[in-house]
Amino acid sequence: MNKHISAFMILIISILVSLLAGCSDDSSTKPTEIAKEVIQCSEVTIPDDMDCMPWDNRDITVYAPSLPIKGIAILLHGAPMTPKKVNTIFNAKLLGDTQSLLVATPQGINRFWGWDSVNDTENKLGDVNFLSSVIDQLKIEYNITSDIVYF
Repeated sequence: MNKHISAFMILIISILVSLLAGCSDDSSTKPTEIAKEVIQCSEVTIPDDMDCMPWDNRDITVYAPSLPIKGIAILLHGAPMTPKKVNTIFNAKLLGDTQSLLVATPQGINRFWGWDSVNDTENKLGDVNFLSSVIDQLKIEYNITSDIVYF
């Protein structure tokens, strides 16, 4: 009789262990992952410490240093560059941090083939006017009082 009780107890314990193992809550043992916001600018992903400012149907990547801003650096891309590549080549973050500059890289009119200068009277907003309006908007959005601008 003890043999049957022992076998029965082993069976019951096995069933309970398997049920409890199947009911374990994995969420308590794994940390909750926080999804990082992916920022798209000019149809490419930019670092999360940069902003994307849409302006007149173009995107402008913007890096603002944590130090007081002394001026603005505008980086223009050529063919077949993109704002993201130019930010990497000129190291926009290092430039902004070491020189206390807001670094802005606008997308050219032609997304794939560079900064096609358009300054005719038929064009609604030529590049000169576009860049002038970008500077004005950056000064407003980032509270910049300096008139120092580098291209």
